[in-house]
Order: sequence, then structure tokens, then C-alpha cells
Amino acid sequence: MTHEEAVGMIGAIKGAWPSMFLDDYGHQAWESFLVGRDYDTTLKAYVRLSERQRDLPTIADFRGMIIALEADQRAAMPKIEEAEYARDLEDWVKGWAVGRYKHGDMRVWPEQKRGYDSIQISNPGYRTYVWPDQEMMPDEEITKYTAEGSGLSVQDIFGLIG
Repeated sequence: MTHEEAVGMIGAIKGAWPSMFLDDYGHQAWESFLVGRDYDTTLKAYVRLSERQRDLPTIADFRGMIIALEADQRAAMPKIEEAEYARDLEDWVKGWAVGRYKHGDMRVWPEQKRGYDSIQISNPGYRTYVWPDQEMMPDEEITKYTAEGSGLSVQDIFGLIG
């Protein structure tokens, strides 16, 4: 809601509850509350409160009505059916698992470098995680293991890992 719309809404509120008196501070408080709110929802809150409430409304009354209306709107929205998420692994992970767990080939793959670097930073005293010290998987073997693993499902890979 814009500043002008907020001023208009304050006028409507004062019209619906003629005994309402707002000094400068009260007017500013209502403006601050209304500016930026959704106009349609605020208008609906005004209509409901004017029909139901005889006492002078407070900002808290409006806020409560707006929250109730927004909850009603969310409840009325159609539920989105979530499709079952089909998990799959990247091809290199399948190839890595085939090489390591099916063939016992413990050489590292290029995609593992970021993980090794992260572990080395966390454990600087261990040479086990230093990337240049690792034996690299040759490209021919990467291609062979990736091809062998490409048809495997996530369940198959977990079966290999044990």
C-alpha cells in the first residue's frame, strides 16, 4: 500500500469509527503500519473489522485480522503435489564406486581434489590428504569405470559400497 492509500485507509477507519481520535503520533503509527502492506488484504481486514467490531480498532486488531486473512488465503490455495524425487548420482561417482569397491582401485579421481583440499586444511598435520601425494586415476581407467557404472542405480552403488 502506498502512502496515499494508507492515508485514505486511515480516513476510512475514522469514518467507520467516528469516535476515533488520532493525534499526530497516532496518525504516524497507523501510517507506518499500513504503508507496504497488501492493499486488498488490508481492505478486506477493514471490511471485516467494521462489520464485527464495535470498539475502536487498534493496530493489533488490524494485524490480527490481516494474519487471519493471509492464513485463510494460504489454506485456500490448492495443494501442490510433490513428485517423488528420483535420486541419481553423477557419472564420476558411479565410476569411482565401481573402481574402488568392485575392482579395489584406490587411485583418486580429479573430481576428488576439492574434498582432499578441504580435508587437508582441516588436518594440516596429516600427509594422507595432500593432493600431490595421491596416485591419480589414468584417463583410460576413468573412462572404463565410468562406462561400467553408468547403467547402475543408486541402490546398486550402495550395494557395492556395502
